[in-house]
Amino acid sequence: MKELVVKEEEVGLHFLDILEKMVQIRKDRRKIYHDTFLEDEPVFLLAQLSNKIKRLKLHLENHTEVNNIEKGEDNALDSAIYSLFLAIVLRAYRLKQTIKYL
Repeated sequence: MKELVVKEEEVGLHFLDILEKMVQIRKDRRKIYHDTFLEDEPVFLLAQLSNKIKRLKLHLENHTEVNNIEKGEDNALDSAIYSLFLAIVLRAYRLKQTIKYL
């Protein structure tokens, strides 16, 4: 099992806080959705990410109150998680290609 240790002075407090929040969201959602994103095609994940970013853009253009900024932050975290899903699937594709040609 791999463990990641990151110090605040290495990445900054806010960056570390956001990473911790993303990890918690992933843990909570993984109990429900497992790793089903691994079955998705990269283009499908990119479309989902694009939709999330469009939704975030609309939200930020129309809501600047503090309570709505929090919802915007949640949307940004969701987009970041989908970016990671896409990167994971792309890595899996690359590794399959590498293994296929070895």
